[in-house]
Amino acid sequence: ILLQAGHEGARQEAEERFRRAMERARQLGARASELRAATSLARLWGDGRFAARRALLEPLIDSIVGSRDNPDVTEAIALLS
Repeated sequence: ILLQAGHEGARQEAEERFRRAMERARQLGARASELRAATSLARLWGDGRFAARRALLEPLIDSIVGSRDNPDVTEAIALLS
């Protein structure tokens, strides 16, 4: 919504919000929620930051038990393809 509204500094603000969501999910032990926020952040970064996307997503993907059957994991993996 921030990006669509053309808000000045929207990308930076969106990134900050995704990072806060990841941190809160981490504090709560909600790995799936953390992965969702990380996936959104990785999508925001786009193709130009592939190494950063991989470093962000791979540890989360690996930490989710039975991860290959999880739709959130499938989406995250698709961003790494």
